[in-house]
Amino acid sequence: MNIAAANVRTAKVESKNLFESATPIEIGKNYAGEICKEDQGISYVIQRKAGMELIVKGTCIHVSGEAGFIMYLYNEDREKLIERYIPEGSTKTVSWLSSSDGLYYIIIKTD
Repeated sequence: MNIAAANVRTAKVESKNLFESATPIEIGKNYAGEICKEDQGISYVIQRKAGMELIVKGTCIHVSGEAGFIMYLYNEDREKLIERYIPEGSTKTVSWLSSSDGLYYIIIKTD
């Protein structure tokens, strides 16, 4: 089994279509940034093969006026696979064993 890890904090995305504007990510790199408004989010996309484990570590350092953020994982068909709340000041790790080859989207939005 191949294990892949991506440490995700946040990165600003202006587009309302978070799937189309998703930033391609590389395994083992950190991605950081901010979400400034309630209608903003962050999105990343990664290619996975069936049977590969995807591990995402999310850290919420500070969310102005918010209590934390929600991290979602979607498959290539944009079906929600995971939804995890990450409170301010905490770190959560989410793992997923991909069931098929394809793109997987990590989307982060304020609570």
